[in-house]
Amino acid sequence: MLGVHRHLRLAKVGTLILLSLFPSLLQAKKYSIAELVTQTQFADLKIRENAENLFQKHQSIKVAIGRIIPSLNLNLILNIFSESYLDVATSALSFLLPANWFRWKESKLIYEAERYSYVSLIANEINTIISASYRIHYIKSLFQMYTDYLAELYKVVLRQEAIYETGESNLQSLLSLKNFLIKIKTDRDTLELDLAQLKISLANGLGLPQEEWPSFDLEDLVLPNLADQKELDLSTFTSERLERSPEIINLDYLILASKFAMKTRIFEFMTPVASADSALGTGFPSYVRVQKSMTRQLKIRRKDTLRTLESGLKETALSFNTMIKLYKLNSLALANEHQIQYAIHAKIMNDQTFKIEEIIANFEDLFRFRSRMLDAQHKFLIAQEQIRRFLLNPPHYDRLIELAPSKRRERRALIHKLEDYRINKALAAGKIKIPKP
Repeated sequence: MLGVHRHLRLAKVGTLILLSLFPSLLQAKKYSIAELVTQTQFADLKIRENAENLFQKHQSIKVAIGRIIPSLNLNLILNIFSESYLDVATSALSFLLPANWFRWKESKLIYEAERYSYVSLIANEINTIISASYRIHYIKSLFQMYTDYLAELYKVVLRQEAIYETGESNLQSLLSLKNFLIKIKTDRDTLELDLAQLKISLANGLGLPQEEWPSFDLEDLVLPNLADQKELDLSTFTSERLERSPEIINLDYLILASKFAMKTRIFEFMTPVASADSALGTGFPSYVRVQKSMTRQLKIRRKDTLRTLESGLKETALSFNTMIKLYKLNSLALANEHQIQYAIHAKIMNDQTFKIEEIIANFEDLFRFRSRMLDAQHKFLIAQEQIRRFLLNPPHYDRLIELAPSKRRERRALIHKLEDYRINKALAAGKIKIPKP
């Protein structure tokens, strides 16, 4: 047991050194999801470099989390956070951005198209920061789970040491149990270090001052009890619910603008799924020309975009339902494993024969099923947030248009003024209608 005691002492010394280097850790500032959203909204995404930096930092968090679980000794968890199970749905949230970024001095219809592009951009950034927060909270929950089980296992080791001293247990079994304890402790320390680094990465991504990074933390979430959660009816997620999405309204304005265009504008498609060599870390897979000859192509693009959004929404809703099923199954398995734990404990208390391997196998299964329940709960939250993003539902997405400039810049080119004249004339004659959210 000397090795275990030494390991624990070293961990305490390391913690003391960390606190001496960063005394602000003693008074950590815990951010709520609402505060993270507010902080993201403060980022001036009208400047391209800000949007690039913010997205790339958020993507680096997702990549880092994907590497954590495989590094653990007790790798009993399906590492779904490193997979792209929700990235497929997220890619449906691609939208059009002006090739020359936001200038806010275009003709009336192009200007409105820019505003809804901006809504899509900031909605995606908010969704990204919330998803990153849930992923980090998942690691935080795993760390707490390891801490709790480690305390239980430590008691078992002490009890088995006492039994060994009486000659009723062999040294090989005791050492196997101690080695298992050391593996758990090592994993817990690994999670603790990774968690600290992830928090700093998130604080950096939020644009917080560097002196606040070491004290940054997330508020503990009340995780949903999915045993009572109803599944969604996938048949209700139709394209009609997406007709007023910013991606579609943006295209409606561009279709209308193309009829009055006196010069060509380029809008590029941007998707939230990262690619290694893309300018925004998001990729521009294609672009559209806004000009008179392209009205028909823009209408085809609108139809395709609506179909893609509907598919992504349904896939996310399916993930939402799948997490409920997985939570319930693993909850039942965990309850069964607790019964096995009680039976082993009864054997020990009644001086009945048992094997150390039974204890180790039981703890491994407790870890497995509990961690998968945590996994399902956090992925449920991510899917729920994705659905809110698709539909621009409250509390984070319903008023984002208010963040876009409500007035154009005064100095506009003559060609923009000529287009506005033609647009206003058509509006007055009732020949066109302005798209409404």
